[in-house]
Amino acid sequence: LKKGDMRMKPLSPDEITLVENAQKGKDAFEQLVRRYQNDVFRLIRIYTRNDSDAEDLAQETWIKVYRSIGKLKEPERFTAWLEAIAVNTAKNWLKSRAYRNALETDGIEADADEMESQGILSSAILEYQRQRRKFETWGAHGAPPW
Repeated sequence: LKKGDMRMKPLSPDEITLVENAQKGKDAFEQLVRRYQNDVFRLIRIYTRNDSDAEDLAQETWIKVYRSIGKLKEPERFTAWLEAIAVNTAKNWLKSRAYRNALETDGIEADADEMESQGILSSAILEYQRQRRKFETWGAHGAPPW
């Protein structure tokens, strides 16, 4: 399944009725989910490259669809609308994941910067160098420097 595959096949009159019934709050929404859940999962899987995240995002997609299906003005365009929600959900997840990764990296650098600004890092480096000189001296003379 590639981007655009869900909207290539026009909805049948029965499918349009199903969407209209789901918009009216009837039990048709569950039938829509069963009919299109695999397509949504496969589409999102292209972006996530793993099943676990794809399952989570597919569920998030269906929640968004459920909350906003009443706003869909053209039921015959349901699959294009569904695809757009799925793709945007996946893209937003990718952006937030990249942002979280950047924060984690920045956090490590910020910790080092904070340690440096407090003199902790410099003190630790100086102490290491002092201890190293002691052991080098000890090794050269055969006796501990104390």
